[in-house]
This record gives sequence, C-alpha cells and structure tokens, in this order.
Amino acid sequence: MSIDEKSTSVERQLSGTDERRKRINRMKKTIIITCIVLVLIPIIVCFFLLIRVNQLEKDIDNLLSMKESGKIVSQVDSAGERYLVLSAGTEEKSEPESEKETESETAMETTTATKETVEETTTADTYTGRRAYLTFDDGPSVNTIPILDTLDRYGIKGTFFVIGKADEQSMQLMKEIVNRGHSLGLHSFSHDYGTLYASLQNFSADLTSIHDLVKNATGKDVKLFRFPGGSSTTTTAVDIREFIKYLNDNHYRYVDWNVSSQDATGKAMTAEQIASVVVSESLGCNNAYILMHDAGGKESTVQALPAIIEQLQANGFRFYPIDDSVDNLCQHVKSTSVQ
Repeated sequence: MSIDEKSTSVERQLSGTDERRKRINRMKKTIIITCIVLVLIPIIVCFFLLIRVNQLEKDIDNLLSMKESGKIVSQVDSAGERYLVLSAGTEEKSEPESEKETESETAMETTTATKETVEETTTADTYTGRRAYLTFDDGPSVNTIPILDTLDRYGIKGTFFVIGKADEQSMQLMKEIVNRGHSLGLHSFSHDYGTLYASLQNFSADLTSIHDLVKNATGKDVKLFRFPGGSSTTTTAVDIREFIKYLNDNHYRYVDWNVSSQDATGKAMTAEQIASVVVSESLGCNNAYILMHDAGGKESTVQALPAIIEQLQANGFRFYPIDDSVDNLCQHVKSTSVQ
C-alpha cells in the first residue's frame, strides 16, 4: 500500500472517530438534559401542589371559621338531603365592609387602660343601642373564677353554658356563677356528639341529666340551652329539627352565636388575636352574641377579656346576660321554623 493510500485510510479512521465522538457527546447531552427535565418536572409539580394545598388549608380554615361563627348553616330539603347555605343570622350585620374595617382599626387603637368607674346599669327594655352578650361554653373550669373576677371588675354580666361536671368543686363553681349574678345555660351533660345526637332518646336523657345537675347545684330551673356545635351542626344522626321540637315542646329556649372568638378552632391564639377577632366581628352587629370558652387551657381567652370589653364599650356596646328578658335570641336554625 502506497503512502498516499495509508494517509487516506488514517484520515478516514480519524474522521470516523470524530463522528462517533460527536454522536457520543450528543447522546450524553441528550441524556443529561433528559435527566434534568425529569428531575425538574416533579420539583415544579410539587411546588405548585404545595401552593395549592396551602390555599386549600386557608379556604378550609375560613369555612370552619364561618361555620363556627354561624355564617354558614346546614339546611335539609324535602328529600332529606343536607346542604350548606349562608345563615340568616348574617343579616344582622348591617354596615358595609369598608366601614367595618375602619371601625375595627379605630377600635384596635383604643387604649386598654382599666376603667376606674363601673358602667351604669341600664335595663334591657329601655336601652336601644348596641348590645353584647359574652357567653362561655364548656365550663366550669380552672378559668371560671378568673373570668368572673374580670367581669366583676367591669361591672358586667355574662352567660355560662355548662356541661356535666358533677365533682364538688364544679358544683360550687356553678353556684358561684349564679351568686355573682350571671346567667347559667345548659350545654349538654356529655358534650359527646356521637352519643348526644345519636337519637332523640339520647338527647332527651342527656338534657335531663344536665338540667338536674344544675338544679341540684344552684337550685335554678335552667331552661336555656346551647347545642354543642350550634343548631346548625351537621353531626347529628337524625334531623336537628327533632331536637329543636323537643326543646320547644318542653319550654326550653336555645341560643347560638354570630361572633366567634375562634378560641376553640385548634389553633393556638394569643389574647391580642382573640380580642381582634371578637371586636372586628362584633362591630358589624347590633346584637353581638359572642362565643368563647371556659375550659382548661383557655388562659388567652381570659387575658383577652379586658381588651374586648373596653374596645366594645368604646364603640357603644353595653353588656347583658342572656335571661328571660332577651327575646331576640340568635339562632342559626330558628325555633319558630319548627312545628
């Protein structure tokens, strides 16, 4: 083979080697790009899913808050199907949202210095301004006396919806609530949704138990009731209207709420957050039925009371217990709608 032929052969080999190297490099780049894309796609998808989950959690929290405050209620159609609707109780909020926000900001700027004078008592049948009803569920508890002391300091009365705590200390606390001039209400004996709402028989037996317990402790024939979860609860095994009819037939009255402190939503809330929620929601009501809880672990609720009282007073509210003189009770499902 001549030198020229050898040279040509070598050049062909080198050319073939370069082509293979280029193909290999292209394949490597393709593999690397593919791997990067395959890694990036799940990351991007997870990122968007996290954003969506976070938004859904916020939506769920908002819905739970609206349900807790009675803005969303359960209704039953003629076919027995349950569905959710806006509560008629929200009609009590009469001011535009922009005005409410302005009032809320003004209220939060109000000083929280303790008042040295006690608000003059005005009878419910003569006062035509804004009214607030402070209500405390799930007691009595270690926080009952601190709540009572705070209310006494401001010269106002509240309403305590108690459950079936039959120990001597709890019985004495129920008596203390009455002795200090506050109202008592019944909040079921068991507070066990599954048992309480399983049947009308269970409900009536539970109601009798808490009624008799309170009567033994205080001597009072208490006929004021609050449904655990409110009259709009969807956790009942039977139609809630059966329980409402039973209450009507046995001369009980029940009351829900249109302002929730959100102190029982499962979130840890500071006293400032609780006060802010209560004041901002109350400003849209002429009659604010405020839901709070008297239970162990609710120290933030106790600490929030002075700010709530002072800021609502600064906005024209006067405080009343729920007694027989109150005839415009807040009810998510109206008792008059049940025959």
